[in-house]
Amino acid sequence: MSTKRKVALKKKLTLSVDSSVIEAAKLVAESQGESLSVLVENFLRKLSFQQEKTDWLDRFHAKYLGSDYKEPSDDKIAKLRDEMYS
Repeated sequence: MSTKRKVALKKKLTLSVDSSVIEAAKLVAESQGESLSVLVENFLRKLSFQQEKTDWLDRFHAKYLGSDYKEPSDDKIAKLRDEMYS
């Protein structure tokens, strides 16, 4: 029985970043036992996941709550919480 593995192709990415940011990022990567490339890749992966999540929530709000739905304010949430636990 053969098992197929999905192979991710790696590409080079050239960035221009302030040298102090690079040095700080290298220290973070080293402290986590990872390369700077892995650190940046993980950051970009999280960033793209957050965008997918935001897009999904926008579609959910439009479909189920209407396109004019507005998030409740912090004051309104606090008031509702107080009402629930009073």
